[in-house]
Amino acid sequence: MALIVPEFYIGVDFAEKVDYTAIAIVEFRAAGAPHFLTPWDKPRPFYGLRHLERLPFGTSYPRAVERVARMTRIPEMERRCTLVVDAGGPGNPLIGMLREEDLDCHMIPVTTTGGQQETQRTDGRTVPKAKLIGTLQLMLELGELRISTRLPSRGRLLDELMNLRAGRSRTGKETFGAAGSSQHDDLVIAVALACWAARKGMVGHVSEGRIV
Repeated sequence: MALIVPEFYIGVDFAEKVDYTAIAIVEFRAAGAPHFLTPWDKPRPFYGLRHLERLPFGTSYPRAVERVARMTRIPEMERRCTLVVDAGGPGNPLIGMLREEDLDCHMIPVTTTGGQQETQRTDGRTVPKAKLIGTLQLMLELGELRISTRLPSRGRLLDELMNLRAGRSRTGKETFGAAGSSQHDDLVIAVALACWAARKGMVGHVSEGRIV
């Protein structure tokens, strides 16, 4: 029986002003074959949130880039991961720093917008922020995304999801983010980036618990 190669997706939202750099790792888990005693009960593929963290407040960008690069070299994920980076704000110049790390993985720079359409660009993708977060919320509602209760930042992620608010800017563009200036959505964005790529991506392998 052929082994299925794992596929991991690392979502990164780099810190901007008073925010944190957040990193999430999502693994696509293949459905596998039905159990011989219950062949009518077909297993469904799902996604596992394997790691979630905020870097300490004030972490320098070079150290943040170094942390991300180290994650792509974890033996379990080496040559089996896709790096999805928020290219807006500080993320844009950091894309070059990540490329200089000679990462052994595919990287997708994503620029979030208040628009409606997802577009392909020569330097990455443009994705509406509402679509990113909406995909994450849908996956949670359908039970497609499973979050380990052992993840230290699990409660913080759920709090961020509860504090998200939709609205419109003065120019009429749709906005989607944390409810107040004291709230954060960095973990949500990191997970949403990873989930967005995972849903478009390759099959993976079942493994347990936290990865880091």
